[in-house]
Amino acid sequence: RAGGDAAGASARADAAMTRTAAAVAARETPVGAAVACVALLWNLLVEAGNEAEFAGVLGHEIGHVTARHTAQRYSQSVVAQIGAVLAGAATGNRGVADLANLGAGLYLTSFSRDQEFEADMLGVRYMSRAGYDPGAMASFLDALSMHSALEDRVAGKEGRPDGIDFFSTHPRTEDRVSEAISLAGERTVADPMLATDIYMKKIDGMIYGSDPKQGVIRNRSFIHPELRFTFDVPKGFRLVNSESQVLAVGPDKARIIFDMAPEPVDGPMAYYLSEIWAPGASLTGLETITINGLEAATAAASVNTTDGEMAARLVAIRKDVQTIYRFLFLAPAGAMTSFSEEFRRTTHSFRLISAKEAAAVRPLRLHVFRASAGDSVAALAAAMPFDDFKEERFRALNGLTPGQGIRPGQWLKTVRQ
Repeated sequence: RAGGDAAGASARADAAMTRTAAAVAARETPVGAAVACVALLWNLLVEAGNEAEFAGVLGHEIGHVTARHTAQRYSQSVVAQIGAVLAGAATGNRGVADLANLGAGLYLTSFSRDQEFEADMLGVRYMSRAGYDPGAMASFLDALSMHSALEDRVAGKEGRPDGIDFFSTHPRTEDRVSEAISLAGERTVADPMLATDIYMKKIDGMIYGSDPKQGVIRNRSFIHPELRFTFDVPKGFRLVNSESQVLAVGPDKARIIFDMAPEPVDGPMAYYLSEIWAPGASLTGLETITINGLEAATAAASVNTTDGEMAARLVAIRKDVQTIYRFLFLAPAGAMTSFSEEFRRTTHSFRLISAKEAAAVRPLRLHVFRASAGDSVAALAAAMPFDDFKEERFRALNGLTPGQGIRPGQWLKTVRQ
């Protein structure tokens, strides 16, 4: 409902824009960015505490689209990718350059503060005219801030943002949002909606995190039950799953990119790596290895990326005649030595899983309920299906500050398997 109300308000309120936000998105926004936006909003559904909060962030995103911020931002990303292609051509290694610059395609450049402010003002107009409380836009920032800080702690990068969360692309502060609400020029909403009850009932049972059909992230492990494989990434790396690759973002611009070869190739893995995947590249240390019973090959290279020259470690693994999996490990040229052992462990953590193991991978789901007398943060958090930071995860999910208790009757969210 929030999406329909906010988008409808957008179309009615700004008659000068003859296209709806959806039409603008379809025409001005690249498919990859649109998919990323859908994934972002799906995750934000979990964090919102009521329909007005979600309407606020949805109105904000619609504001970016109607003001063509996304198209402008994508143009900057395209420039970065053109540079990546030229760098690949210069090294004779287009395939590796494309992977090395995955960040330019998966994560667009940050919106400017002026763009954020304009999107906030537009979002306030949309949600106000749809009857929602515009103050929810500001309150939602607290929940997002808690979640962002938790993600950094889980990844071992507390205080060192990695550029892949909401705030890295949406530089906003509560004061700036409050200012946008004041300057939006909207009259006060009579009896504004929060719609907490209906929202909580709607999100009860939704999938939390990844759908197993696309693979799931469990702490530092990636598991794909349909393709039946798994691997682990080093501590301090944050896993992100997309339709075509798995990305692990680490400290000091280190990256791990995992994907599958686009088409089957016969022959030894060393031949595939040097002649098919990275033809013309100046490879060193090319060798055939075995990874948990699977034929594989590895080599080192130097790759020019949008982050400068990076040292690369390539690993190709044959599952069967039709399937080759690939790791590309990247680190700044002078820092690869410090990551070598961790990258080696990730390489050798790759293994095929049994049908029984695959069947045991079930999606995590959100469970929404009203607190009863006697419920405690500690007890509810202990039942969460995570290995660490259980209480911190529970508090972030419910917008509870450290030390804050539970009131009987209040809505709560938890995660179940």
